Amino acid sequence: LSSLLYIFPQVLLGIAILLFWKRKMIGWALLTAFTTMITITNILMLVQYSSTYASGMNSIDRLFPRASIESYIIQLIIFGGALLVLCRENIRNIYAIDKAKMVAIMVIGVLLVICIRVISL
Repeated sequence: LSSLLYIFPQVLLGIAILLFWKRKMIGWALLTAFTTMITITNILMLVQYSSTYASGMNSIDRLFPRASIESYIIQLIIFGGALLVLCRENIRNIYAIDKAKMVAIMVIGVLLVICIRVISL
């Protein structure tokens, strides 16, 4: 199950980009769900980062280093920006997506993050 959870985003991204490039509605939906998932995950990681601290023991901190906050912020900017671009009206018109479908697809992305988090506990 953990292997599936690791491979799932990479497979989803590959399929989404291919279908988006072919201007299929499902490609837009998959890409939007993926960017929503990554954006929400980065927000959760930023919250988790701000609530944890280094142990204060240099040997343990070197053995288990924390990712830098900049890496989460950069990912949040990139994927959040991509999500904003995907949700622009002129892009949605190309793929025949109205606001209700857009919101539903974004909610599905959020629900996928919640399901993955619950399963991985």
